Amino acid sequence: MFSRYSCTYCGDSAEDLDHVIPHSYASSTGKRSYKKTKVVPCCRRCNSLLGNKHYFVIWERAAYLFNTYKRKGNKLLSLPEWTEEELEDMGDNFKKDIKKDRHLKEKLIEKLNVLELVHLMEPTIEDVWEEILLKEMKQNG
Repeated sequence: MFSRYSCTYCGDSAEDLDHVIPHSYASSTGKRSYKKTKVVPCCRRCNSLLGNKHYFVIWERAAYLFNTYKRKGNKLLSLPEWTEEELEDMGDNFKKDIKKDRHLKEKLIEKLNVLELVHLMEPTIEDVWEEILLKEMKQNG
């Protein structure tokens, strides 16, 4: 549904909306609000990890995600860097696994870089939707 948007936090394709103030804290009526003043585009993984965590601004939520992804990806991040010459001496299956892990590590580092940038920029919900509107206007000419 929201695949035309990028995740506000990590930059992946957004399939969900994140309630920046989680619904469980913000609603006394039990009704969910999907007004653009309360939600931002979000990928399923970030949205799932955030859940109803007690962080009520985007940059705090990005910092939480940064720490979570870094902790969960610690093993991947600590893998050695193999040179092409070293890879040539390895068996095909091992080489294939190393290249796959290298790709996953690169994707994780990209995600962490975006999360860190979001944390440092401290955007508001309004900033996010304004940026989306500007991108759409540029794409539509």
